[in-house]
Amino acid sequence: MLCLVAALGWGSAGYASIINFTYTSDYTNFQCYVNYDYGNSVANIDGDQYASPGHMSGYFYTDSAEDPKATKSYQILNESGFTWAGYNVNVYMDRAFSISNAFATLPADWTVAVTQPVYNGATPSYFGLNEYVGYVKFMAGTLVPDGSQLNFQYDVGFGGATTYRFADELIPVEAVPEPGVAPLLAGAAMLLFGVRWAVRRSARTH
Repeated sequence: MLCLVAALGWGSAGYASIINFTYTSDYTNFQCYVNYDYGNSVANIDGDQYASPGHMSGYFYTDSAEDPKATKSYQILNESGFTWAGYNVNVYMDRAFSISNAFATLPADWTVAVTQPVYNGATPSYFGLNEYVGYVKFMAGTLVPDGSQLNFQYDVGFGGATTYRFADELIPVEAVPEPGVAPLLAGAAMLLFGVRWAVRRSARTH
């Protein structure tokens, strides 16, 4: 179900204003509600993530083709059943665009790496021959266990039309045990098995 929302007004001189925005999520792995801060031109996306990958997609509509910009600010509750040690966002649009100002606010010690969008029309996922894709990679820091929240944001800049399509793939990275933990757990299990075997053997011989 596509939700139509009055969208971000970008008031800076020289930029188009985004006058409408539509969005949908996959409603299985990821569900969200979007609220707009009109004064600061920020799309606040409150989501619940149950599995990976999650998907959110939609349209930007502008009043001109003069290089609009928009901020996507995600607040995502981890309901996946596992702890997150990272989070990847694959950002697709139906034309050339840029990614900037990417950072995490909760936990605040996460770092980020951005790969600027490149042409993806030869092997498109969503938008055919006009598709571009960029990557935002967030890395822990403090882990995000099940039931906790991850907050982050990034800006997208684009131009050349008055209608733009986008799709975000939202991919949490599962934490793995510390290198020494798994062998210790295995050793403890083997020791417990050995003790039980010895007790049973002793009981049978008496």
